[in-house]
Amino acid sequence: MRPTIILLTLSAAVTVSAQDAMSETRERYFFRINNPTPCSDSGCRIPCGKGQCQFGLTCGTWLGQKDTCCRASHNGKDLGCEPWKDGLENFDLRSGGSAAIRTAQNAYCTDDQNFLLTDQTDSTRNYCCPFGQDAIISVKYDDKVTSTTLNGARCIPAVSGASTNSDSTTVTGTRIPSWSLPNTAGQLQNIFVLVPVAFMVFAAL
Repeated sequence: MRPTIILLTLSAAVTVSAQDAMSETRERYFFRINNPTPCSDSGCRIPCGKGQCQFGLTCGTWLGQKDTCCRASHNGKDLGCEPWKDGLENFDLRSGGSAAIRTAQNAYCTDDQNFLLTDQTDSTRNYCCPFGQDAIISVKYDDKVTSTTLNGARCIPAVSGASTNSDSTTVTGTRIPSWSLPNTAGQLQNIFVLVPVAFMVFAAL
């Protein structure tokens, strides 16, 4: 009976931890800024400067750059960035918020961090932000839209919801786009690695 009780307790702990991680991810705001890409022969999706916002929803001045594209992602939905314009328009990608955490080689984000994206120069490393913080990622597409260059990834204090009254202090940073999925898998792997250990303990009882 004793091993059964231990197993049930461990299973409950795993479930709660996984739910907490997913709930944390859903609460975060991810902002993605990128340059316009060339329009197709059939026209522009969302005209922006000399190109289009193929991967963004809002053309405007973002991070101090005119005619750039922005998309906000929150709780599985893509949003325009207008509600956070005051904070994002002149956000300094070099000093705003704090630099995203770059993991060691072959390492996941820790259980108290959210995954942002994989390092483009070293695919064994990832970028992460601590729980409770949102993030902003800026990337540049090449002319053929076949590769991207990371301009910067910053973690910022959690922003408020879609309110036109958001101020630049609250929106000192931003967060990840939907093309970069949260590291739920990595967090779950760290959790479920405990299960085999538990069975080893049961065998010794």
